[in-house]
Amino acid sequence: MSSDHRAAIAQRKAELVSQAAAQRAAIIDIAGQLQDRMRVIDRGVSALGMIKAHPVLAGAGVAVLLMLGRRTLMRWTGRAVMLWRGWRMLQSMWHGRRLAR
Repeated sequence: MSSDHRAAIAQRKAELVSQAAAQRAAIIDIAGQLQDRMRVIDRGVSALGMIKAHPVLAGAGVAVLLMLGRRTLMRWTGRAVMLWRGWRMLQSMWHGRRLAR
């Protein structure tokens, strides 16, 4: 086997190793995205399970929402969204701080 042939094989091996590393990184990114989506789906399934396990509580919650009226409901929904966004911002700040350590 000539040295040119060995060099070509070594070059091809290096290219394949680099390609495999890039593919592994892409798979990790895709898995992370799927994990986030599956977490949301899991929360939804858990909520449905809770509603199925406690239908009286779910019905009472719907009745309360209907009794509040549209304006009150919209006002409280706005407050809830604002609190949720604040909570998410604090969580992201906390996770960023923990990762920076």
